[in-house]
Parts: sequence; C-alpha cells; structure tokens
Amino acid sequence: MGDLRRWLPGKGFFAVLLVGAALAPSIRLAWEWRRMPHLGIYHDDSLYFVTAKSWAEGKGHRIESFPGEPAQTKYPPGLPLLLSLVWRINPRFPENLPLLMLLVWTALPLFLAGAAFYFRDLGFGVWKTALLCAWLAVTPVVIGFSTMAMTELWFGAQLAVIVALTEQLGRPGSRWWWALGTGGLVAAAALTRSAGVFLLASVPIGLVWRRRFKETALFLAAAAPPLAAWNLWKLMHPPPSGDLVTLYYTSYSAYQLATVGLWNPALTAPYNLNTLFTGLGKLFVFFDENSLGVVTVGRVLAVGAIVGAVRLVRRTGKPQFALFALVYGAVMMIWHFPPDVRFITPLAPLLFAGFAEEAGRLRRQLAVAWHGPGRSNRAAAAGVAALLLAGGAWWARQTWYGATSFLPAAFQERQRALEGSLPAYDWVRKNTAPATRFFAYDDAVFYLYTGRHACSLAIPPNLVYHNDEEGVVRFVESMPKYARRFGIQYVLLTATDFRLSPTGAARRGARALARDTERLQLVFAAESSRIYRLTADVGGPAKGVETTELPSETEGRLEVVRSRGEQPAGAGDGGKRRRAGGQG
Repeated sequence: MGDLRRWLPGKGFFAVLLVGAALAPSIRLAWEWRRMPHLGIYHDDSLYFVTAKSWAEGKGHRIESFPGEPAQTKYPPGLPLLLSLVWRINPRFPENLPLLMLLVWTALPLFLAGAAFYFRDLGFGVWKTALLCAWLAVTPVVIGFSTMAMTELWFGAQLAVIVALTEQLGRPGSRWWWALGTGGLVAAAALTRSAGVFLLASVPIGLVWRRRFKETALFLAAAAPPLAAWNLWKLMHPPPSGDLVTLYYTSYSAYQLATVGLWNPALTAPYNLNTLFTGLGKLFVFFDENSLGVVTVGRVLAVGAIVGAVRLVRRTGKPQFALFALVYGAVMMIWHFPPDVRFITPLAPLLFAGFAEEAGRLRRQLAVAWHGPGRSNRAAAAGVAALLLAGGAWWARQTWYGATSFLPAAFQERQRALEGSLPAYDWVRKNTAPATRFFAYDDAVFYLYTGRHACSLAIPPNLVYHNDEEGVVRFVESMPKYARRFGIQYVLLTATDFRLSPTGAARRGARALARDTERLQLVFAAESSRIYRLTADVGGPAKGVETTELPSETEGRLEVVRSRGEQPAGAGDGGKRRRAGGQG
C-alpha cells in the first residue's frame, strides 16, 4: 500500500487540475471569438494594437492611426511591444487577430499563477489557494479581460508577484539582490500599466516602516532609472497640440489639468467613490443592470472583502498589497475617469484573499453557534447557513449567465456593429487617397481596416461630472472646428457611435451636426453608417436644414458594451459612463 501511495498523484496535482478545469469558460470564449470582432470595445485595446503595429514596422512608440502619427506618450511601451510579436509573425490584418487572441489569453494563466504565488505567501494552503484561483478564473470580469488586448491581467500578474517578493525584503536575512530584482520587476510593471508607478511610493513606505533602509535604497536604484528614462522620453516628445482631442490621446496629466484640474476632489470624489464601490461589487457577483438590490448585495460583499483584507494584514503582518491599494485608491478619487471594475481588477487577489479571510471568520462563528448551548443559537446558525447556500446558488447562476450568455452577446453586438461599418470602410479604401484624414469614433479600428488616419471626440470629463448635457451637445457640434486643425476632410458616423455618457446628449449633438448642410455634405449612406465630406467653411456655428438622419442607435440591455469606460462583464454603476481614459 505504501508503494501504491507513492505513485498516486498528490493534492497539488488535483489542485492544478481544478484550476485547469476552471479555465474552460475562458478557453471556450477565446476560441469562439478568436477573430476578435470586438477589437476596440474599450478603444484602448485597439490603440494598443495600432501602437504595436508601429513597433513592428520600425516606427517606434507612436500612435500610427492618429493624424500626424505623434509619439505615444500616454500608454507605456510594455504591452505594445509584446503585441508587436503578432504583427512580426503575421503582418496581415485582420488575419492576424486569432494570433492576437492567443497571446492575449495567455495573460489569464499568468494572472492566476501570480495570484497563487501571493496566496501561498500569505500562508494559504494548497486547496484554499486552488479554490481562490478557480474562483478568479470563472469570474466574468476576468474572463472578459482574458479576451481583450488590455493591461489589466498582465499588470495584475506582475503586481501579485511583486507584493509577495516585497514582503520578503522586509524580513531579516533577505538577499541584497532580491531588492534589485524586485525593483526591476516594478519598473517592468510600471512600463506595462501607468498605475505601476504607485509602487514607487507604496513599496518604500512598507520597507522604511520596517527600517529596511538598505533594501529601500537598492529597490529604488533598480526601479527608478527605467521609469526616469520613460518620463524623460515623454518630456522630449510633448503633445503636438494643446487641444482636448490631442491631449486625450497623448497625455494623462495634461488632460487631467485641462479638464477637472490636478486637485478637485469636491467634483470628482463623490462620483468616483460611488463608481468604485459598484465596481468592487461587480468583481464578486456579476450583474448587468442597475437593480438596486443586486448592486447593494455586490457592495456588501465588497465591504466584507475590504474588512477581511484589513484583518488579513493585521494577522499576517504583510501590508504591501494593501499599501499599494491605498495609494492607488487615493489617486482614483481625484482622477478624471470614474474607477469602474477594470481599474479594480488588478487588485482582485488582495480582495479575494480578504473575502476568504472574512468568510473563514464567519464559518468559525457559525460553528461556535452550532455547537454552543441553546436551540436558538443552533437555529440561527442553520438559518444563516441556509441563506449562504441560497446566496451561493444565486452567485453560481449569475456567474454562469455572465460567462456563457452576456459576454458572447456583447461580442455579437460588436460584431454586428463591425459588419455594419464594413461597407463604409470599403468605400473609404476605394474612393479616398491614402493621405485622407477622418473623424471616426472607432478611429483605431477604422485605421486598421482602411489605412486612413483618424481621430475621434472623447467627451471631456468635466462636462460629465457637472452633468452638462448642453455642453456635451455643443462639444460634439464643434467637431468641424477640430477638423480644420487636423486637416480632416471626412466624418464617419455610425449607429453605435457615442456609446458613452451622456449618450443621449452626445447623439443629439451628432444628429444636429449631420443636419448641418452648410458644413457637411453626405457622400455615402448605408443601413448603419454615413460618411460626410466637410466643406471648406467649417468654422462657423452649426446651422442648416433637415437632411438624412443618422441611423438610430441599437437599443437593448447591452448598454454597458457601448460604453468604453465600462468593461463588458458588468454594468450598471448607478451613474453615467464616459469613454475610457483610465490607467494604460
């Protein structure tokens, strides 16, 4: 019998098998949508891929789709460099999209590996670690990002490993080269996603608190130079113009200053805090509508996870992940974009660990009540346990719906939108010169299909925070004014444009613009798209007579997909959406 046990697989094997099985929903989604018609669902993802194309063609870190092809000083080069492998292997678009999907999906197992490394560092056992990783793997939010060219999972994997390694630096006997290696990893993380720069604050705080001054110096010596070089390069390539369109594409900081200001918590914090807690809830339970009850349940679970994270830090004495979350969260309160669930996804290992800590505490309390004296205590424990079982069944239903119904439906909607735009793309290729410039809402995707430079209008966040719908209308109507500056000759309007907040006001502005026959001339019309030529006089106010209406926007429950500021695995934050302008 002893010899037989030696040859049987151990619990580690079955734990890995469990996590592997949990990857099945994401594998199925990635395979079924390997042609990626949803590219551009966040706008950021298509810009990453366009920048990757620039790297592969030897142009460097540039926004190849934008008029003038300025330097890409908004997003760091880490992900575009990685995605450039797709263009180097197969430079034909869209035939290379299945290869892009394969590369994008690999971020998920890396994310789970990083989370497992962090859980084990906390002292979690093999099965507890495996269960948490499996939970992460079937979470619709995580599944959604595993099929998109975004930084969330790549950065999340790096972050989990970094905080676990950093905890080792705070202990006696740590090697000096650990500090240098960790600093190098932080530099890599910050060059993958801009939020990684906050590790330059949170890691030294934790090390200095433990009086690890040598490790702090070595860490900064390795982390600071690459980030200093990146920021020096950005200073050497300033935005080519100070208008809002250019700043939106090229500079987080300049766009922040030009819209909400560097420090305006009275304007941003209430809205951002509301969005933050809704996003936290979506990480734990899937919902795609503004149901007050579902949102409340999600927020309660999120609060429980935060409380559990605090208890976890106190019990283990390992604060590094929490320190980063505090610094990151403080910045999110004043940021010009509400921190929805995509901002929170890299923090998922910390939050899931906190949830597990609080769940374990509740389990122990129920056990005490069940084994304690008195029937009332036992009845109360049984009632709470039954409620938890019912809640677990409801969670499973919501998760199944999100992974197998909502996400495919979201991608189908994007596919229909793409198919509706293809006739317009074909007209552009056949009837315009390669140097022709356009306004197009999905500008990067438009460039990939047509080869024509384009840009779009992102609604300034200050208008959204002030709920200034008339200001939004006027801003959209100002499109011809920007056209003169960028040398743009045509405007493409489609049925799914301005899937952002406030959607109604933005589309009113677009309809008014389409009726302005003195500045726009209709040259192409299809079922779901229109192309207008801008006349020579584009500087005056919008005026004209009635002409062809824009296609009506598709109605339906997938409104979240029409908002680039919200990931497609959840919706309904009780507030308005805006185009993605988050951490790249």
